[in-house]
Amino acid sequence: MAHVCSNEQLNQSTQFLDTTRLPLTGEYEQNSDTDTVAIIHGFSQYHRLDLKQVTAELVLAQDSGIPLAMKYHSGNAGSNTVFEKRAGDVVKGLQQGSGPPLLVADSKLYRRDNARNLAKLQFMTRIPITEQA
Repeated sequence: MAHVCSNEQLNQSTQFLDTTRLPLTGEYEQNSDTDTVAIIHGFSQYHRLDLKQVTAELVLAQDSGIPLAMKYHSGNAGSNTVFEKRAGDVVKGLQQGSGPPLLVADSKLYRRDNARNLAKLQFMTRIPITEQA
């Protein structure tokens, strides 16, 4: 990724990270491969417990809006888990940028479990009331 960003002169110093759940209809065969995303019932932000879903993750470069990373996760993968897994890769990408590193994400980024990764960079988010004090 760093090579492509360098060739295209993309600044990676500010990145936006977000996840969303995509509701799906229909029947899907489940594969026993461990690398396969499970299309399953999970917590539905649309309150549609009848729909299966997958979780999509997207990291964008601030200066161009070009996706730097996109990955799908099983339908019951929470944003907290996805953010924690992605944090190490995001830190590396931000350090390769030409300016001071800044990560912008929603409040699910800020968790005590993720503090080790967050200590390595500047970030902008809302601190959830459950994490305060």
